[in-house]
Order: sequence, then structure tokens, then C-alpha cells
Amino acid sequence: HTADIYPGLGETVTLTATLQPTKAGDPVVWISNAPDIVSVTASGENNTVATVTILKYFDQAVTITAISNNKNASCTLQITQPAPEDPGNTDQPQDEEPQGFFEKIGAFFRNLFDKIFGIFRR
Repeated sequence: HTADIYPGLGETVTLTATLQPTKAGDPVVWISNAPDIVSVTASGENNTVATVTILKYFDQAVTITAISNNKNASCTLQITQPAPEDPGNTDQPQDEEPQGFFEKIGAFFRNLFDKIFGIFRR
């Protein structure tokens, strides 16, 4: 799964893995294919939460992979510098985030990882 995101440098995106069964044993290991572009810090019970910090903009996809109990799921992020806004646009100030942006991204990834890790229930 891929998501285009437009956070600023130093901002974070939170990913959450849902283990099935809930206490599935091994903690989640989070891996980035581009540690010079994003840093990934695990937290939470069994390391199920990953905080992805944007270190610099990148014009190619960055893949974050969650691994636990010999199973894995990946999420691809396209981290691109947003185009400058039209100075004539007065609908929204340039320095203001669209309301609910990070909430929507968080919900997207929670749903994504619920679906991906849910396939390992059997």
C-alpha cells in the first residue's frame, strides 16, 4: 500500500501494527529502506507503534516494514516536498495545516495494518 504524505521536515507520522493474536509473542521490528530519509522509533506494547520522523524530502518511495513472528507487512510512503501554494489563494493561510490531516493519515495506517496483520489470523 502506498500513501502520498506532505509533512514538514522533522514532523512525524505514526504507524500501528495490530498483532493477531493480540499477544503474538515476538515484538514488532520496524525497518526503513531509507534510514537517511526517515527515522523509525518503535514503542508501545510489543513495539506495535512506530513513529516515523521525516529527516529530508525524497522524490522516491520509502518503505517501512513491520516484522513479527516470521510475518511482515510493508507500507510505502511517498515523501515529497509540497508545491508552493498560489499566493493569490486566500482560502487557507500558507502556514496552516489542513484540519484533520494527521488524523486522516493515522486512521489510514491503522486501518491498513489492521487489514495486513489480520490476514495472518488462522
